[in-house]
Amino acid sequence: MSLALIQEYQDSPAARAELVDFLNRTGLPHTADCSWEQRLSHWWDENPHAPLHPLRGYEIRSKNRIVAYGGTLPTAHTIGAECLPSMCASTLRAEPGFIQETGRMLMKIRHLGKSVMVSYTTAIPKLQQVLTKMGAHTETRVKRHLFPSGMLAKANGSDRRWPQLDGQLRLTLDLAEVRSIAPKQRSTDRLEKWLSVDSLRWQISTPMYRFHFMGAVDSAGALHAFLIIKHRPRTFRLVQAWEVMEAWTAQDRAEPVLALLGHLVRHPEILGQRLSWLTTTAFPGDALWDEAPSFVTKQEKVCHYFMLPHSLRTVPKHNVMAEGDLIL
Repeated sequence: MSLALIQEYQDSPAARAELVDFLNRTGLPHTADCSWEQRLSHWWDENPHAPLHPLRGYEIRSKNRIVAYGGTLPTAHTIGAECLPSMCASTLRAEPGFIQETGRMLMKIRHLGKSVMVSYTTAIPKLQQVLTKMGAHTETRVKRHLFPSGMLAKANGSDRRWPQLDGQLRLTLDLAEVRSIAPKQRSTDRLEKWLSVDSLRWQISTPMYRFHFMGAVDSAGALHAFLIIKHRPRTFRLVQAWEVMEAWTAQDRAEPVLALLGHLVRHPEILGQRLSWLTTTAFPGDALWDEAPSFVTKQEKVCHYFMLPHSLRTVPKHNVMAEGDLIL
């Protein structure tokens, strides 16, 4: 019988200071520009979904100190207009000699997945194998599209093949100009990320990356479509590009999203850095970019795993790259 105690992590200033010390000791900070203090504050203090679920992870203690930790942070998904609490699993860490104890935390999170959807999008290969054996819903392949922009797009004529925004909509790069989310005009019978102005603001403000926002709003400030974009230093292992991490539209057609990306094709300097390439991804069944004038496409491996409650296992799910803790 193990002498280590597994329990829910109880957040407090003292507990968080101990957790930050443990995370710094058991691995490097995720990026040089993002401390664990910043990341945990984003997960729990600034998160508009935080009230939806009290769990902040599991810890294993031995001799009155943390020896292993598995993090969780609340998020939300939706079917139609119903907001469904969900969770992201993240940061499974253990001190040497306690690696085997992490299996106990995984069983706890597996049990959690019977009541809420739990997302894993940064699992290491060994954990991916465990999640598959545990019956997780897996999405591991995407189609990556590469598009030329600026002078390259003019040279091959693709800049003229992108649609323009509807005359009733205008482009904004400032989320502060968004007052509301336009009602969906498309089918809402699928599981997808919950969207609100607060959730969008929180996602874009992550300390992990510098995100750029491109939105299409009407005269009342209602958001009809958006792109969340970041710099991708190595695309197809060769070129720097702007990467679309998430694309959304309230409409039942792709034109508003294509028009936003087309504007970036024609004006690659608007995000502050002129890049000659853009890239997007689509999971199986997502035809959003099929009519876009891509230069080249290829299949790419990703890591999206979801523990789904029984009630959601037969519901179609819309997947995006910006899901789980991948960007948080």
